[in-house]
Amino acid sequence: TYRNELYVGGDGADEDENAWLSAILDATWCEWDGVYLDGDSAEDGGGGNDAVAEEKDPGATTWKVDFESITLSVFGVSIFTQRFEAGTSWTWR
Repeated sequence: TYRNELYVGGDGADEDENAWLSAILDATWCEWDGVYLDGDSAEDGGGGNDAVAEEKDPGATTWKVDFESITLSVFGVSIFTQRFEAGTSWTWR
């Protein structure tokens, strides 16, 4: 499980105490297996989901993140939560 937290205007060591604005992204991640997520991308040559990167170990340098939800809060009160559809993913290198 992966959690990315952003706090604006907060106190404390992590600046998360009394923040007036916060955004929290929850996701899971794994080493990428080399299978492209988007078959329409010009970067992958249009090979579809069966296309595989030409690297020996793409997971050594690239991660696949499956998004679960993002929550925005103002003065500690949640004002918006977006739950992502299954399969909403991105890869980072």
